[in-house]
Amino acid sequence: RLKLMEQAEFTPDEIEKLTEAKEKSDELTTTEFAAMRLIESGGHDLEARRNKALKILFGDSYHQAKAAIMKPIGEFNVEADSRTEEAVLATERTAVIWRTVFVVFGLWLAYMLWRSYGVLRVATAGRVHDAAIASSITAIAIAGLDGKISYVNPAFVRLWRLQGPQDAIGRSPLEFWDKPEEAQAVIGTLQQQGHWQGEMVARLSNDTLADIQLSAHMVVDDKGRPLSMMATFIDITARKQAERELHASNVLLNSLFANMPVMAFLKRASDLRLERFNHAAEQLTGYSEQEMVGKSDRDMFPPEQAEFYIATDREVLARHQLIDVPQEPVTTRSGEIRQLHTRKIGIYDADGNPTHLLGICLDITERIRTDEILQRYKQVIEYAREGYLMLDAKGNLIEANQAYAN
Repeated sequence: RLKLMEQAEFTPDEIEKLTEAKEKSDELTTTEFAAMRLIESGGHDLEARRNKALKILFGDSYHQAKAAIMKPIGEFNVEADSRTEEAVLATERTAVIWRTVFVVFGLWLAYMLWRSYGVLRVATAGRVHDAAIASSITAIAIAGLDGKISYVNPAFVRLWRLQGPQDAIGRSPLEFWDKPEEAQAVIGTLQQQGHWQGEMVARLSNDTLADIQLSAHMVVDDKGRPLSMMATFIDITARKQAERELHASNVLLNSLFANMPVMAFLKRASDLRLERFNHAAEQLTGYSEQEMVGKSDRDMFPPEQAEFYIATDREVLARHQLIDVPQEPVTTRSGEIRQLHTRKIGIYDADGNPTHLLGICLDITERIRTDEILQRYKQVIEYAREGYLMLDAKGNLIEANQAYAN
């Protein structure tokens, strides 16, 4: 039994307590056997023996011996309970330690997985980023802080008509522009401000020039320290050429409009306010283009004339046809009334909506006056008493009055 108790990890002190209790129990058992033998022995003094046996079993000595047995048992129980409680607490502490270890390990494992995922994601994103730059139709170049090109994509090679990236890598960006001093100024601005955007003229490998839209910025790390310079390039040569041709065409048209020998004006279709007023119109009316632009006919002319002009303007825009007004009056700044022969036509967008109205006016005031003089002259000749005739250069009769005929 002691071996079993030792195997059960009872302490020597606990075993000693149980051993002491067993010894005292054995002593008490001997006393109990002695009392039983008194009762079982024969003889005439049975009653006396019985009383003596009861005194032995229920006397103070018996109870003291019994208490002496329970004392080490009680101490054993206290020590065993204390040891068990300590073992339970130790087990709980061990469990807490292991739980903490598992939690910390789990967190570490999760962190390592997250970090591995981040590295994988960065690596994947980097590959995607590199592929995107390489396959971009926009020319891209990267230069180090030493001012030397370290990378160009295929679009850059095509734009500058190079044989390959090796024709650009290691060279200065200044070599690729028609005016290197302008490129140097751009690099200076880029280093100071971190970005630059604008237009420059590039000199290609075949010594031709190209208009380039350039957008550049500094590449920095997470602490804002510069790492390199990166730029994108878009060939806008065709667009710039179209803009130049359009500008030249506009200059020509504006010059033609401004210097036409007859009065010309251009109105917005939306509100019939003037946008252009040429030099001949300025001379005829006495109003400058600056005064007329943005004004309506109601702002500049007498009500009757203004309403007539507006009515014909609206008719032109509604009918989508040229309208010829053989004669209409206009009051000049000085108050003189001039007579105009006017033609108006609408200008429409691709959907057929009117955008402007163009008017061209010929001053026929002098012609009308001449016609009136000639008419009066004809009347005088017709009713004159003397005969009158008119011959051409060959002497043929052109006209004669009644008196000559008679």
